[in-house]
Amino acid sequence: RYAPEKLSAGYRGDRLQVDLGDFYASIGRGIALRIRKTNELSEDTTLLGGKARTQLGPIELTALAGLSNPTNTDGVTEKTLEDPNDLITAADVSWRPLDWLVWSAHAVWMKIDPLERNNEARNRIQMSDLPSWALVAGSRLELPALVDWMDAYAEFDPRMGEIAEP
Repeated sequence: RYAPEKLSAGYRGDRLQVDLGDFYASIGRGIALRIRKTNELSEDTTLLGGKARTQLGPIELTALAGLSNPTNTDGVTEKTLEDPNDLITAADVSWRPLDWLVWSAHAVWMKIDPLERNNEARNRIQMSDLPSWALVAGSRLELPALVDWMDAYAEFDPRMGEIAEP
């Protein structure tokens, strides 16, 4: 297979940032969502889609949507693997009313195998073991520079999901 693996383009303005193509994503400290490169030699997972972030005074809005796009090579078997193409969408609203206080609400929704391309994996595992979707909705509270020597951070992320029907 000879094709570009990762492509991206972006715009950075005073109040608006937009990424198209392959991008990394994190919500909060990565508890609700973290898609990133884990090391230099193997795992490099991105989302293939779009992400936008804007700042409106004390409010920052982030929205993203894309299909999962991990590196397609298996280092052990040296085979090229299919992309799982799981759909991931997320939104985050942060409010900073004071320099030392940030409150945020976020939601991450994932649809597992929306294009039904992972039949090989589904044949190896019982269908009922694979969820068809997942939702993480939560909130976080940050107190940056609470005092000169300490920050405080709390995040609450309940998870919900559905089991696929056999």
